[in-house]
Amino acid sequence: VTVSNKQTARINTMAKRRADESKVEKVQQKAEDETEEEEEEEEEYDVSTSDDGSGEWDDSSDDGNEEDQDGEGKEDVDVDFDFYDPKPADFHGIKTLLQNYLDAQPFDVSQMVDAILEQTTVGTVVRTSEDEAPVGVVSVINMHLKRAESYVQQIAAHLLGKCADKAAKAKLEEALKCQKLGLVVSERLVNCPPQLSKPLMSGLFDEIQWATEDEPTEEKRRSFVFDKYLMFTRVCRDAAPAADSSAAGSSSGGGPAKKKKKTRSRCGRGAARVRPP
Repeated sequence: VTVSNKQTARINTMAKRRADESKVEKVQQKAEDETEEEEEEEEEYDVSTSDDGSGEWDDSSDDGNEEDQDGEGKEDVDVDFDFYDPKPADFHGIKTLLQNYLDAQPFDVSQMVDAILEQTTVGTVVRTSEDEAPVGVVSVINMHLKRAESYVQQIAAHLLGKCADKAAKAKLEEALKCQKLGLVVSERLVNCPPQLSKPLMSGLFDEIQWATEDEPTEEKRRSFVFDKYLMFTRVCRDAAPAADSSAAGSSSGGGPAKKKKKTRSRCGRGAARVRPP
């Protein structure tokens, strides 16, 4: 077969073009394969570095933690606290606030919440909005009128059990016999600002005064007349300090001095205050 030089050049050109196209396709395929491999490696890295094992990536980093520790990057949040009258829908929220009222000791907290909700004219709940759960509650309970209720008896027994001093115990026993003794109940979440205490207490005693004048029946009005108020709160004390073992070690000449053990604060409701109105 005779092939002219022109035809030979055309054949060579077409072969070279096909070779170039094949080379380009191989380069493109290689680039796509490398891209897919990088994406798979990123997914595996995200899953393997998840702290909780859930496979979800945590955006927080060491740099962010350092900024928090240095006090940078923090923002102040403004929160409005509103005061409302207690209502039946607040039952579970108030019950949650009173769960640790006796240092987590079991007592009839539901019965106590019912007594607070019965008093529609005296008492306040604190919320951040009308639809949110209460973050605080303040009220007063007539201990003499409710003396047959189990929660009143449990509270009295708890307080008497906390009185190690005989004189303080005798004073508390005398106060518990008073027929016009009001138990001031004041509970808030730990992170609630202490500045709430003054307006809450001022409002409570204003409501008590109004109730003695505005309640519809004489019996209701007399139920808010008190000669004494009882309020107890949480007190934190440092545990007894550990003995200084460094002095003993140096005097005996044996071994290096040991460090003192850190003391731990113990908290409990043990401070009861009885005062006239």
